[in-house]
Amino acid sequence: MKSRVVRIIISVLLACVFSISVSAEDKVLRLSSIADFNYTKNLKDPRLVISASINSGLNSKDENDFSANRYVLMVLPFENFTSEPEVTGLFMNQLIQYLRDVKGETLLDDKAVKDFMIKYKIRHTSFLDPSARYAIYNELGVQRVLVGCVVEFSRQTYPAIGVIARLIETKTGRVIWAGYHSVSGDEGFKIFGMGFIEDTDKIVRKAIKGLLSDYTLVSPSIVSTNHVKKVAIVPFRNDTKYYGIGFIASQMYLYEFYKSKRLVPYDLGDVRHLMIQNGIMPTGELTNRIIDQLGRELGVDLILVGSVIQYSRKQEKRVTIFTRLIDVKSKNLVWAGFHTLTGDENVVVFDIGLLRTLDRVLHKIVEIQTKKMERKI
Repeated sequence: MKSRVVRIIISVLLACVFSISVSAEDKVLRLSSIADFNYTKNLKDPRLVISASINSGLNSKDENDFSANRYVLMVLPFENFTSEPEVTGLFMNQLIQYLRDVKGETLLDDKAVKDFMIKYKIRHTSFLDPSARYAIYNELGVQRVLVGCVVEFSRQTYPAIGVIARLIETKTGRVIWAGYHSVSGDEGFKIFGMGFIEDTDKIVRKAIKGLLSDYTLVSPSIVSTNHVKKVAIVPFRNDTKYYGIGFIASQMYLYEFYKSKRLVPYDLGDVRHLMIQNGIMPTGELTNRIIDQLGRELGVDLILVGSVIQYSRKQEKRVTIFTRLIDVKSKNLVWAGFHTLTGDENVVVFDIGLLRTLDRVLHKIVEIQTKKMERKI
């Protein structure tokens, strides 16, 4: 009798264990239907081994239907607008490590990112096409993607680097976070060269730390929705001999508009895609028909258009920009400005106020103009 009772108890316990294991297995299978998880034993950090299948054919999901990749971050290789081809690899290696180790992000693995870029023929990584953006959400189950570009890099005695980035919600295209940081090695304490940085790796780490200092998943609060204007930033016309300066200016304005309490930027990738679809070139000018079309399809109140006229890398570092802010309904100019600035224009004493790199000169103009626009709307 006792042995029979013991056998019954053992059977019940085995059934419970089997039930739990089946439940756990079922949970894993359900996760795999959202994204193929490959747990690579050779990697020490399990946060790096999440691999999403590009051909998983996931269905569209509701907002709460993300159990697998809901908190995974996809990071696209930052676009390189400098003349130094090796800067992307140097920067990205340290950025990935910082996001993982300091910010605690779970990252989509490198192979999945590369396969996705090949499938959707992504060339300009700082301007993500809306169809590719939504495919990140729909196929990979990833809700956030980090994009950006390196806008300044120098390996002189004292290295320098400037970076712009933004975090995009893949389902809506909303900019969740945007950042910009520029740093050079000769900004430290100047007595006998103390505090100067000559090591390139150190200056890159410092730039990443500054860039992500306010990295957040929450958009900044606004004073009142009644006073907020949605803005489409048209890629600026580049009248200089340097590649990508118009794109850099556009991303600088997006960064400043993101910080604004009055201006909400539409993501640049969506604007650029619409312009390409309709054969609209970044000429620095817009017809009424194009203004109507952009306003209607993007649902914006204002359109920013402009040209970078001068971007001089000579010793004085001079930048000139012509910018216009247009009201979509009335077609009237809300604000227009022509601004030239040199790096040493605001120097007080001992290089205080000196803008050491061209990207900082450009950013200073953008910052000044954004404040003027805010007062006009």
